[in-house]
Amino acid sequence: MRTQDARNIPIVDYLDRIGAKFARTQQGTNGLEYVYHSPTRSDTKPSLCVNIERNIWSDVPVGAGGRLIELVCHIHNLPNNDVKSALEVLDSLYPTITSFSTKTARIMAKNQSQPLFDDSTLRSEPRANNATGLNKKSAAIEVLRVQPLFSYPLKQYLQNERKINLAIACKYVKEVTCRLLASDKQFYSVGFASGSTFAIRNKHFKGFAGLGVDISVFDKGTSKVLLFEGFIDFLSYLTAKNLDSPPFTAVVLNSSAMLGRFIHLVEQQPVITQVDYFRDRDELNNKSTGLETLAQLQTALSNKKINDLSSAYPNHKDLNEWLIYHVTNSQ
Repeated sequence: MRTQDARNIPIVDYLDRIGAKFARTQQGTNGLEYVYHSPTRSDTKPSLCVNIERNIWSDVPVGAGGRLIELVCHIHNLPNNDVKSALEVLDSLYPTITSFSTKTARIMAKNQSQPLFDDSTLRSEPRANNATGLNKKSAAIEVLRVQPLFSYPLKQYLQNERKINLAIACKYVKEVTCRLLASDKQFYSVGFASGSTFAIRNKHFKGFAGLGVDISVFDKGTSKVLLFEGFIDFLSYLTAKNLDSPPFTAVVLNSSAMLGRFIHLVEQQPVITQVDYFRDRDELNNKSTGLETLAQLQTALSNKKINDLSSAYPNHKDLNEWLIYHVTNSQ
């Protein structure tokens, strides 16, 4: 795929394909905006805004925005100039670049030209790209210190709230002290290695720190792969099985936006013949993200056996919720 091809892909279609959660439409300062929950963090107030006619986006709380290439870099925590890696992600999602979703087609057909940025917004963002007037990629959260898990609140969060075996967890997670660049506020969290940085989580926050987020792979060279959406589910699996390490190759997506990276990994390893997918059961909340991701796997890896292991916890939204219920009711 060329950069120009990427420019022709509607941003809303890309967001639909990676399972981003649509929140609402709103009348912005200069017209209608489509607003999504950010795939890069847990946000109770959705703020990822897309102007469909101009095909640009803005994530105001982290001071980022741009075209589709910049959005792929933003969601995958790639440097903003890593066009090659961004195009590889898009190649995995678009075998044919003209195959846009019917939902996107309906949205675009009824939408009229509406500007997304007003003059005051552009003036307030110092990291503007002089060529486009749109924001360059930068980390919203800086990693200050990494150490073995020590703080009592973090241990309590994993052990008491998430019901995860602490001895097992400590083999995979760190205590990460971070700084929010926008406010200069420091906080600490459980950190799980994700590419060249960390997926971070505590009682009040879920997201990523630094740049370079990627899938996490524990390669055992097996024909079966265990696939988890997040590290909490991965640790829940090990806790439920009372294992220090997974018996098969295990992959943690860290974000549903990383599905293309996983598909590429499987395609590059002929030894892999089947995938046990511990997906979220979003359908319990009248949503379809987990089912859509399962369908993407089945389509992209049609020569592999894809097992939907969420059938093991049919009444729970994910593996960790099942673990919490199981441990609580067995005490």
